[in-house]
Amino acid sequence: MTRLALPVLVALSSFACKAPVEAPANLGQASLYAYANFDGEDSEELIAAVVTFEEYLLSIDLDASTNDRALTLPTLTSEDWGGITGSADADMALQIPVAVSSYSSHGIAANIDLVAEANYVCVESDTTKYAARTYETDIGCFTDGSCDSVEVVQETRKESALADVWYDYHRTYRTVELDDGRQAMFARGWTDQVWFTDNGNGSWDQSYGLDLWLEDADDPSRTLRFTGNWSSVTLSAIGDDLWATLVKNGTDEAFANADDWIAGGEDCKVDRDRENDRP
Repeated sequence: MTRLALPVLVALSSFACKAPVEAPANLGQASLYAYANFDGEDSEELIAAVVTFEEYLLSIDLDASTNDRALTLPTLTSEDWGGITGSADADMALQIPVAVSSYSSHGIAANIDLVAEANYVCVESDTTKYAARTYETDIGCFTDGSCDSVEVVQETRKESALADVWYDYHRTYRTVELDDGRQAMFARGWTDQVWFTDNGNGSWDQSYGLDLWLEDADDPSRTLRFTGNWSSVTLSAIGDDLWATLVKNGTDEAFANADDWIAGGEDCKVDRDRENDRP
């Protein structure tokens, strides 16, 4: 009779008794849970979070006004960072945590392919004037499905009546396959320091983001969308309510701009040939 060594028996027993991952109770918990567990060895935690996200996305009118598709998230803390290193000099208690949901009129495959767009300026909100991406890991295997994640650093220029600023934004994308065979894609983003405006009188203190693209079960030609953002800035005459409004509107602009770019980019009014004039 073949005998299994004790360590093997323990390992098999531990595997067999592993408790299933439960879906977070609500959207706020799901957002923090997905952010913190983004780097899990398997995708069980992210798949569990998708259950909660989908229930929420199907419960609201995704054609409603921006405010009716927006909500306030719980504060993200350093305990929720998972494997990232955020902005140590920023006060996380000052975050304005908001989320906006919508849908893309394109399927999940087109949204995954969009990640490979290295000049991202037409995909961001309207105040973005430069957005060049560097892929820290292989983008080719990500888009062809032979790997499930890719790391990106985006050099970003924002210009508006409020301020002009350069900053670097880190983002990691990860795809998961759901139990019913559908695909979902998450992205976790962050800034790792305070970035000062051109005139030195203001700053982009922190920005953390969680995005979800989820194949619509009833209509695979479209993709359910969620973006959560935890951010704060130091700008004169900009209070919390105004900043929350600007973030919500900017998120909705990015949703629309991404869809337009996938469709051919006819509405993009930004100079895509702008040179990098960062000091």
